[in-house]
Parts: sequence; structure tokens; C-alpha cells
Amino acid sequence: MRRSQHPTANQAATLIELTIALGVMATVMVSLLGMLSQGFLTMRKAADISTEARIVQQLLGELQSIEWDRIDVILASEEFRTRYFDDQGIETARGKQTFTARIYPDRAPGSSSPTFSLPGDADHRIDRENHLRRFAIRITNVPGEAGEMALEAPEKTAFRRDFSGTVVRLRKDSSTPSQSTP
Repeated sequence: MRRSQHPTANQAATLIELTIALGVMATVMVSLLGMLSQGFLTMRKAADISTEARIVQQLLGELQSIEWDRIDVILASEEFRTRYFDDQGIETARGKQTFTARIYPDRAPGSSSPTFSLPGDADHRIDRENHLRRFAIRITNVPGEAGEMALEAPEKTAFRRDFSGTVVRLRKDSSTPSQSTP
């Protein structure tokens, strides 16, 4: 009687073949789980950056809408300077926040950003003192009261970002003579 060299349907895989198959599957699963967790981290960072941009835009819009002569008075109020937002960028009460933002005139403490200049204004023809104001907005995504401490920390942390923006005086002064065009 002669045996066939080809396996038949009745024969099963050996223990070594099963062990190798399980090892390959485990390696693939671990790699996929690692990529999945990295994807979630990247997605969370992108959501935080988007929320921070929304907060900065909201705060700069509010500063732009304040009467020019009252900006310093309003910024003196801690309630206006330090604001609290949830994870969607919607303003919320202190203690329930995901993000804490603080507005600083000119630049944030310890920030290395230079004072601003305008393109095409090398000879300083634009009266910056009366028509432009620069603000820095520092945001942290450390929740709760620790967020306020992170805003004031002397060293920059991964949990804190500095933004800056310029507010322009849009209304024409009555004291400024109008220029007529020929």
C-alpha cells in the first residue's frame, strides 16, 4: 500500500503550525492596537488645537468689540482677563472647565515674542499707540484649579500655549481731519 504525498482533508494542522499562526496574529494585533492608540492621541491633539483656535478667535473678537478707551479698564477686571471653557470651546463656570485662558496686554509674561511691526511700515508712519493694540492669550488644557497654576508657571509646558493677536481701532476719531480725494 502506497501513501499519498499530498495532505488530505482529514489531516489537521500540527501544534507547531498553530503556534506560529497564533504568533503572527498576536504580532499583527499588537501593531494594530498601537496604531489605534496613536491615532486617538493625534485626534485628541487636533481637537484641542481646534478648540484653542476657537477660544482665541472669540476672545480677540470680544476685545475688538470693546470701546477703544475702555479696553484697559475692562482688562483690569480679573473676571474678563481669566476665562474658562469646556472641551468644545464654550464658556463655562470656574471649576467645570477643560481650558483656562488669560488675556495679557502686549505679551504674556516670560514670552519671547517680540513687539509687533507692520509690513510696509518701516518708517513708522502708522500711529500704533492710538490705532493698534497687541494682546497675548495664554491657554492651558489642564482642568480645574491646576489650570490657573499652569498659566502662571515660569516654564513653558506641553499643556500651555501662547497666542497673540492685534486689535485695530476701526472707528474714525472726530479729532482726526478727514482727507479728501481729488
